[in-house]
Amino acid sequence: MTQFGTANPENMENYIRALEERLLSLENATKVQPTAAKEPKLSNPMHFGGQRKHARTFILQVKNCIQAQPSRFITEANKVSFAVSFLSDVAFDWVSPYLEMNDPMLNDFPSFEKSFLLAFGDVDRKKHAEDAIFTLRQGNRPVAVLLAEFQKFAFEA
Repeated sequence: MTQFGTANPENMENYIRALEERLLSLENATKVQPTAAKEPKLSNPMHFGGQRKHARTFILQVKNCIQAQPSRFITEANKVSFAVSFLSDVAFDWVSPYLEMNDPMLNDFPSFEKSFLLAFGDVDRKKHAEDAIFTLRQGNRPVAVLLAEFQKFAFEA
């Protein structure tokens, strides 16, 4: 015979209900409450005026800010607006017509990035990286600097 008895189904229901409540309270007590992770404070991306050699760096800096501080960039349009706010000179002249027309690209960061890199990125990045690998020389630089440069070009090649 069990402690709730087989003869009284009401006792069994009460016992099961009590066990369920106890189990629920134990689950709640052991749950780890998520803490709001504090987003890191980052430097803003460099301002980009249109120099092809800085286009990829600019986009990577923007993407790093977006990834590290997601609460600031709820929508795709927020991400694009953030990037546009750091464009100047020729680069801002490039984006101005899109702003005036309220082009759909301004509401989609991947589309903005693709258009931006088509306009300002290295059109033959892979070939330039391969060429750079073949011409790498240590010279008077530390090995760590040479290695970092090699890794950068090897990734692109």
